[in-house]
Amino acid sequence: MRAPWLLALVASGCIIDADIGEPQDDDRDGFALGEDCDDTDPDVNPEAVEVCDAVDNDCNDAVDDQHVCDRTVSFRQASTLDVLLVIDDSSSMLEFQERMADGLAELLAPITGLDADTHVGVVTMDMDDPLASGRLRSYAGERWIASNTPAEEVAVWTDGVLLAGEAGSGTEAGVDAAIAALTTHRLGANDGFRRLGAHLTVIALTSEADQSAATLDDALDALSSVASSFTWHAIVPTGDLGCMDGLVAQKHVDLATLTGGTSRSICTPEFGGFLDAIGQISAQEGLQRRFLLPGTAEPGSVQVDVVLPTSNTVRPLDPDEINLSSDATEVVLVNPPPAGSAITIRYRHLPPRIP
Repeated sequence: MRAPWLLALVASGCIIDADIGEPQDDDRDGFALGEDCDDTDPDVNPEAVEVCDAVDNDCNDAVDDQHVCDRTVSFRQASTLDVLLVIDDSSSMLEFQERMADGLAELLAPITGLDADTHVGVVTMDMDDPLASGRLRSYAGERWIASNTPAEEVAVWTDGVLLAGEAGSGTEAGVDAAIAALTTHRLGANDGFRRLGAHLTVIALTSEADQSAATLDDALDALSSVASSFTWHAIVPTGDLGCMDGLVAQKHVDLATLTGGTSRSICTPEFGGFLDAIGQISAQEGLQRRFLLPGTAEPGSVQVDVVLPTSNTVRPLDPDEINLSSDATEVVLVNPPPAGSAITIRYRHLPPRIP
């Protein structure tokens, strides 16, 4: 029982009861428990700035409001492509090599523009010569030409590399040579030619059936190991009457069919038109389709706008033209716009969830 004199002091206001203290502010952010919606976190209070973190930072009873999770990223569309020409250098092939060299400019025109990033290299089908066997041919020290190679150098390189002669092995092993170029010598003699993410186009030129040890399955497995997308084209005997006694280079034709490529008879008087068609196809195949996002997108929130290089008009893509990867970190375009297009992607970022 408190003494009468103590009660009198309390009644007069001279003593404050010990049970009455300062307002509780455990996180010392200047806001008491009643007005601070999380008194354990000094970054959460009524004057805090709302950020995208799945937390109500400013205590207004709304999480990640004020568009703080909205994101916008921009890309410039480009075509990235690696082209491997696999040339038969056995006897009687010089005429066909010359046709290939004459038509190469038509292959290059669609794949070496301003927004193209292209490598073009050449190997022969000779797997008996240890200096060949899938190693890129070079001229003046250049093992391949690129989008930015000056035109005069391309012309000299073409004659020096594509005109491979007729002294090669009579065992035409183009499939084996392509596999060796892309796998065995990828990080050695051919280092730097094949790039991750680039579409791979292979064009085979031969007057004979392929004599490689590799089967079709071996070839497809090897191509799949170095490229997520690839196409095989062939200028070969296709069974035409009056051409190579009706011979069919079946393995090349089958590889073209299985990879979505095309075949043309080697007896075609000129190759330019066919090579131009391959160039047009390859330019489309090399377009970027997948665009990496800085973070995770909320499904259903992605919007994509495209401005074509020939127009200033913004075209919003329809939802069925846009896919989101399973982990929601990549936007995949069903029909990618042409090289040089400006692509703007808007989405709502999903912050990491707090356990």
